[in-house]
Amino acid sequence: STLSKFLHLGLSLDEVIRLSTSATAKTIGHADEIGTLKPGAEGDATVMRVSEGKFTFVDSLDATVEGSRELEHVATIRGGKLYKPYLW
Repeated sequence: STLSKFLHLGLSLDEVIRLSTSATAKTIGHADEIGTLKPGAEGDATVMRVSEGKFTFVDSLDATVEGSRELEHVATIRGGKLYKPYLW
């Protein structure tokens, strides 16, 4: 995933999460509604796990690079309902 590629490029896990949530919401002008868990916001969340191992990442030009950490989607909470990946 794109977030795993950011980890591979050297961003910290905290920075990857911030850039994909609150920073993105601020950029598109919705910081009070999404990208945060503060009172009054939608409160949707994604649960992810950092897996260690050997992973191949592919870019839009089909170039590959090997990485040692991957963010794995575990579940999503949207509108108070729990959703799990289709592979489960």
